[in-house]
Amino acid sequence: MSLASEVTGWETERLAVVARLFVDLRGRRRGIGQMLLERATAEAHSMDRWPVLDVGRQLKGAIPLYESCGWSRAGAVTFQFRDGKALRKADSRVYLGPRPPGR
Repeated sequence: MSLASEVTGWETERLAVVARLFVDLRGRRRGIGQMLLERATAEAHSMDRWPVLDVGRQLKGAIPLYESCGWSRAGAVTFQFRDGKALRKADSRVYLGPRPPGR
């Protein structure tokens, strides 16, 4: 959130996180992911919020979808979390959705 806030100049409370979108393997390449992303974007805009998301850098199939829907890369972040007793890291890319209309 801090990276998205820094890049947009918007307070974190004005951003809307698209947490996760999943499309079953059998449903891919049918425009379902695009429809889900467009719906999430529209919902964020209806609340006058700027949609943002993060995607694991290994999820190479999702990145072209986001970019084809007008999302732009804000930068990269590394998340640290505990998996049991082990400390794990996950590298992600942060994306900004289309800016809310009239902003």
